[in-house]
Amino acid sequence: MTLSQCKRIFACSSSYSIQLQSFLSAREYIIKFEESRPDPISGIETPFTKSLLRPAQVYQAAIDPSLPRPKHYFLDQSDEKLLFHTMPKAAKELNRQEKPVNLDDDAVGIKDEDEKAATLEKIVALHNTNAKAISLYNIRRAIKEFGRFEGDTGSPEVQAAVWTVRILNLHEHIKNNRKDKHNYRQLRMMVHKRQSMLKYLKRQDLGRYFNCLKRLGLDQKTIEGQIVI
Repeated sequence: MTLSQCKRIFACSSSYSIQLQSFLSAREYIIKFEESRPDPISGIETPFTKSLLRPAQVYQAAIDPSLPRPKHYFLDQSDEKLLFHTMPKAAKELNRQEKPVNLDDDAVGIKDEDEKAATLEKIVALHNTNAKAISLYNIRRAIKEFGRFEGDTGSPEVQAAVWTVRILNLHEHIKNNRKDKHNYRQLRMMVHKRQSMLKYLKRQDLGRYFNCLKRLGLDQKTIEGQIVI
């Protein structure tokens, strides 16, 4: 092998090494970029998405009294105070007025009212319901959070937030049931419907569009581009 042939081989190997290094660096950059982008389905966590209840979180409250126990049927704090404190107390006073004073009977009446209040609290507790009831609770929270006025259920922001609640709920189910192909197709349809709703909002009001994306934790490029799931 001549000296000139050796030089050509060395030059080619050096060029190949540089190209390989450039390729690996570009690949590493692309991987890091893709990992940094928000998930097209769930996005990044925001105060709104963090406030949504997960079934596992709700059912954990049944065995851990220190955890908050939200109520079904859309009861707020004033409703809870009325049902579990004010009304039992009023019923006890009414029983005392209607019946002759008897310490034993009075103690039984108080116990009965306390048991009724405890039973009612168990009935309306969200951890005693199913996943559908938890989803409805989250949808109501989305309507309250994104509604532009009292009773607003049709604005694009509300619709996008409701779709997000349903998407996150179904996504959580699919992560635990990988072979559920039917719901996987349903999830894909929901994501595209949310995308269409947000594109409509963008045409209507650009400021509201960006504000909605921020509150839902969604990426602009993901919504305006092609979503691949």
